[in-house]
Amino acid sequence: MNKKEIGENIKIYRNKKNFTQQELADKVGVTWEMISRYERGISSPLQKIDGISKALSIETKDLLEPYKSGDSGCRRVPLFTSVPKDFRFVKENAKFYYPCPDWIYELDNGCFVVDSGIVKNNTLDIKNNGVLYVVDKDVNKSNLYLVLTDSGLETSKEYSNKVIGEIVAEEVRI
Repeated sequence: MNKKEIGENIKIYRNKKNFTQQELADKVGVTWEMISRYERGISSPLQKIDGISKALSIETKDLLEPYKSGDSGCRRVPLFTSVPKDFRFVKENAKFYYPCPDWIYELDNGCFVVDSGIVKNNTLDIKNNGVLYVVDKDVNKSNLYLVLTDSGLETSKEYSNKVIGEIVAEEVRI
């Protein structure tokens, strides 16, 4: 994992403990600004990782592995609320992360989530009021694809060279 991902984990566990950055900083022996830098991935927390994990009452490995919620069996994957400038739907281009069920992550650990509001719906299968889970593999034969066209993201039941990935699930907001 890189320092940005470790920083995200620090923030998740800090929030679970209801600690402010200042409270965690006091326990670790650094400034709140340094905790902020760790959480944003600007500075590496590795020299203080044992102290951080102790202050958060967790195992060090919990900060060094992808976050996995013990309750829901989910991992956090990149969430895109707009099309990346370089059109690559990868972690490095994500500003947000979203819980992903393990069964989707196991299909493709490079999976990602797209806000369905930014997708032009060409099928009746998508509700456009939630998120779409997308994998970069052809995993089933019902095939609903996310396609990048000149006008943006669209859904399609036809495979083409413009396919970004296969939509394997939709989470609808009520």
